[in-house]
Amino acid sequence: MKYTEEATCFLCAGDTLLGILTQPEIPTETGIIVIVGGPQYRVGSHRQFVLLSRTLAAAGYAVLRFDYRGMGDSEGKQRDFQAISPDIAAAIEVIYKHVPSVKKVVLWGLCDGASAALLYCFETHDPRVSDLCLLNPWVRSEASLARTQLKHYYTQRLMQQEFWLKLLNGKMALGALSSLAQNIRLSASGSSWLTIEKQPFQQSMATAWNSFSGQILLLLSSEDYVAKEFLEYAGADSAWKSSLGRSNLFRCDLDGIDHTFSSAASRKLAENLTLDWLARQPTRLLDQQVLITDCRPSEESDKILSVSVFRHPDEFPLDVRQLFEKGEQENVEFGVSWYRNFVNSVYPDHDGVRIYVLRKRGHPVAALPVLAKKSAMSQHVESLSNYYTAIYAPLIEKGLKVRDMIPLIRAVTDAHAPLASLRFSPMNPKSTSYRTLIGALRASGLVPFRFFCFGNWYLHANENWSNYLKNREGTIRSTIKRMTKKFAAEGGTLELVLGDFNLDRGLAAYERVYASSWKVAEPYPTFIPSLVRTCAERNWLRLGVAWLNGEPIAAQLWIVANGKANIYKLAYDEKFKAYAPGTLLTAMLMEHALEKDQVVEVDYLIGDDPYKKSWMSHRRERWGIIAYNPKTISGIFGLSKEVLGRALMPIVTRIRLLTAEIKIPMHRS
Repeated sequence: MKYTEEATCFLCAGDTLLGILTQPEIPTETGIIVIVGGPQYRVGSHRQFVLLSRTLAAAGYAVLRFDYRGMGDSEGKQRDFQAISPDIAAAIEVIYKHVPSVKKVVLWGLCDGASAALLYCFETHDPRVSDLCLLNPWVRSEASLARTQLKHYYTQRLMQQEFWLKLLNGKMALGALSSLAQNIRLSASGSSWLTIEKQPFQQSMATAWNSFSGQILLLLSSEDYVAKEFLEYAGADSAWKSSLGRSNLFRCDLDGIDHTFSSAASRKLAENLTLDWLARQPTRLLDQQVLITDCRPSEESDKILSVSVFRHPDEFPLDVRQLFEKGEQENVEFGVSWYRNFVNSVYPDHDGVRIYVLRKRGHPVAALPVLAKKSAMSQHVESLSNYYTAIYAPLIEKGLKVRDMIPLIRAVTDAHAPLASLRFSPMNPKSTSYRTLIGALRASGLVPFRFFCFGNWYLHANENWSNYLKNREGTIRSTIKRMTKKFAAEGGTLELVLGDFNLDRGLAAYERVYASSWKVAEPYPTFIPSLVRTCAERNWLRLGVAWLNGEPIAAQLWIVANGKANIYKLAYDEKFKAYAPGTLLTAMLMEHALEKDQVVEVDYLIGDDPYKKSWMSHRRERWGIIAYNPKTISGIFGLSKEVLGRALMPIVTRIRLLTAEIKIPMHRS
């Protein structure tokens, strides 16, 4: 649409103000007032406001951008954003006068221009203002600035080896350490710092936000300390927290964008989001506190995400159970049956069991089972797993992106505040879920690290039993041949329990063998029996028992499901070690898995025990993730310890190697 631009002068408290009115041929009933953030004038950084006005006018919106008193070409004494409500009121009068079709106005402001828009609403309650478009609002206070710097600047410095080397060498300036200490002191004072430091304008902004009945578009730049400070402030203040959750808010977190939208692409993104929001004017968006929009691609602005939380798998609705059923197809430890037994046997009375479920447009697309633990100063969250767990993973639907997971992480951190850290293990480091989780933790403002858990030996099962056995070491083939004859000759038998038949007898034999073995007693005595019965019900059970003259001397628990055989538990009575009952049971169960179950993989699960290599063909690793929250003191201390340990590790390793090289062997003369 064609448009015209003309300069207009108007009065405000006796001073003449200059504005530029960009007017389309056929204007809509909505006019736009661009409030300039100071200190600057109506053109804006990188001519941003000029280009914005022309884009909006081409779409049918009349736009007025102006210099308030004391700025640019306007008269009067210079003033800050807290004192320009009369200027905004005068500008609204101008657009109503020059564009008769305008029946309502939208206030569009960047930085303290956004703050001024809210302050205008607080002071005037002007019914002509229908909506607000706010970009990177300014809420600066001493404490909020300290908290932002601590999280986003000092955290990065703590992760650099150079920082720690300077500190250890005494080259760190005292002023830098003093600044860090002061920021920690200010940010560590808890929620009370807002009460002490809060200035009237922040209170007024929150009041205006909460009482505003129109629509609000909030654009936040990921590469902007002003936007980060706004989130820090809003996250620590109860009034602002409720504001960010209001149904009239359409919030967009823009990845890779700076404060002034300086690049052509980012400027165009702001224009398009503004136009899209003006055209749609949504009346209600669900769970806006967890609405995230990435700058790639634009249709992501329609994404609506929400988070539900459950304390037990039995609480799952049908669609969540179906999500876990999909996970179970990949590994039985990702399914409802596994988690039900785990919670019932290991954490039946633990108040920290939580299973967070992310929904996209109402459909479950991700789940994160966790356990929250409280300490004196903070809380820690870890994966719902322990030494019974051979592998853990969040359930993530195909196609879900890192930015989609941010609401899930935020829900966890908000629910367990003050949160110091999150720890997830053991995981497959090459999996999509691992990469997505670590990316989501980082995108949520946490500082994640990877750590090694254990080696994992497994077999690509692409051959029958006969060929498999031919490819094993000669000692294994010899042991199986010799001990099979000896064991049978002396009254030994091997039994395979597959289901309910002989289940009680087989389970009792397993428990008797386990109690007679070298292994420590199970700390949760109901876990294995319940797991065995669950596996029997699901037709996953492969329980092998070696009997010698009616006495069980060895037992192995294998879980076979979805083409995979997991060697879960094994034990034998050391008094009968000479019969190699473990080897005989492994051979029997392996033959059954290859010939009868026709699995594609056999997994020895946890550990690098030497004997596992003899039976398997490949090795992989399981890793974990630990992420620290730099917004809490406990999180900062944990992060500092982690970074210091990793920074010093190469130095310690070099010292050990050097020490080993210079050792002089002692000889007797």
